[in-house]
Amino acid sequence: ERLSARLRQVKNMIGFSHPVVGLQVRRGDSCEHASSSAIRPGCAPLDKYAELVLGMAERYHVRLVFLATDDAEAVRYLRAACAKEGLEVITLSVDRSMFESSLFIEYRLMLGYVDKAAVADSTMLDLLLLAEADYFVGGFGSHFGRLAFELSVAAKGRVPAYASVDYPWFWHV
Repeated sequence: ERLSARLRQVKNMIGFSHPVVGLQVRRGDSCEHASSSAIRPGCAPLDKYAELVLGMAERYHVRLVFLATDDAEAVRYLRAACAKEGLEVITLSVDRSMFESSLFIEYRLMLGYVDKAAVADSTMLDLLLLAEADYFVGGFGSHFGRLAFELSVAAKGRVPAYASVDYPWFWHV
């Protein structure tokens, strides 16, 4: 019940309403380590995300985009790109500098380098808001992206329209 109340509060604060495209852009530590992995995709350029979200918004007549990201530059770039086409980009108001590091977030949490409560709060809220969005654009090379999408499918009882910047859904099976 407390989480539901917090979610309602945040939705009111940022102007989250339907219809909305959920856009997940993972950068940070995952980009740093993609080159050392045989299966992890490199980070897609921001213009790829913009292209996919603009196409989704046009196809389904959506003017609002919820952006879940760990990257302040992604917020700036995607707000500007979407504004040119008349779309509003909303996002959580968090200090994204806590995600800037080549060291995995999991290790930084264990070592106490970042505020655990702030990371948990922003992560849960991003996840739940992405799951509630009507459409999804993001990456399925990310566990977070797949989880958000799968929660969306479960909540809706159907597969919503989606676009991936890297792998197809279920690429790993």
